[in-house]
Amino acid sequence: MTEQDIWWSSLSIKEKERIARKANADIENQRYPGCTDWWKSISLEKQLWVKNHCEKKHGIYIPEWTEGNMLSE
Repeated sequence: MTEQDIWWSSLSIKEKERIARKANADIENQRYPGCTDWWKSISLEKQLWVKNHCEKKHGIYIPEWTEGNMLSE
């Protein structure tokens, strides 16, 4: 699993859908789980660009895990 995939898997469904929508993915790939199919279909270079853009411009980072914190919320 790549660093980009770990980052993607940490996102909420709303965040995944928004990223796919902003990236102009086909309409069927904007809703979950299609947005993850879209993510898997793009090149590693584009995944890295999207990840870096979302982190730097929008502050979307992997949340830190703490005891009792459910990351899937």
